[in-house]
Amino acid sequence: MFEVDQVLFGRIPTGDDVCRFDFNILEEAMKRMIKDKLGEVDVRMDAINNLPTPNCPTFVVAKTQANINAPPTVFRTYRSHQVRPSQCFVWQAARATSAAPTFFKPISIDRPRPAITYIDGGMGYNNPSELALNEAKRCGQIA
Repeated sequence: MFEVDQVLFGRIPTGDDVCRFDFNILEEAMKRMIKDKLGEVDVRMDAINNLPTPNCPTFVVAKTQANINAPPTVFRTYRSHQVRPSQCFVWQAARATSAAPTFFKPISIDRPRPAITYIDGGMGYNNPSELALNEAKRCGQIA
């Protein structure tokens, strides 16, 4: 997905007018990896713990494109104090957290409705260590 910087050669990825790399290539790679590991592509974040293979509680961070100054969106695979796991597909959460402006196109996720467009969580949360500590506290892993 990073082999050729399309913009440098004057070619823009299909369906995009501002990003350097084709999000379709990234998305397909993510889907292949998820299918290899989980057995199917469209596995929801809230269904990860129902799979026969053991899984580690996981979260990723994204920001809403409409308001990057808002708190981050945390896509979770687990339930904890006052939060539920996310309903979107694993590949959608992965795309959301990797949608770095100018590199990959944002993604619109419609589960739950209404659809929201997300960009990379690095836009304000490049180091989500504080979020990780808060999540560990929510899960009762630390006091």
